[in-house]
Amino acid sequence: MRALYYTSPPMTGDDVFAVVDRIKQVARAQPEGEQTYIEVICPGADYWPLPWYLRQYDNVGWWDKVDFTVPSAPIILAHPKFEQDLISKFYQIPPPGQRFLYLPLFDNYTELRPGVEIRGYVSKGIWDILFTRSDTTVSGKP
Repeated sequence: MRALYYTSPPMTGDDVFAVVDRIKQVARAQPEGEQTYIEVICPGADYWPLPWYLRQYDNVGWWDKVDFTVPSAPIILAHPKFEQDLISKFYQIPPPGQRFLYLPLFDNYTELRPGVEIRGYVSKGIWDILFTRSDTTVSGKP
């Protein structure tokens, strides 16, 4: 008789809630709201649990590498492995006048799951909106 083993999904870390809260905060600060374009880039399609927590957003692109052929989203979540490729996509590929500054979305080291780091980036235009709106703050505090 052959034994069957159940493999549970990878355990989610507490940081994922901070990621989702920050995405909600950024989306609220824009007219597009939940239609905001978000790029998620992780090697081997290792995004879990983001598909579950970002299911309310209809305009999420899921990538296993940086796609240089699509415009950069205003919000990008990416594995640190892709940081150099993102720098190229943000600042070297677009012609002058079409380059936008991107800033870190998180203040601290952030994990999707234990040992799986994720970094967030937000366009400066949206960052500025976050700082000028009275009903939204970057820290998440009223």
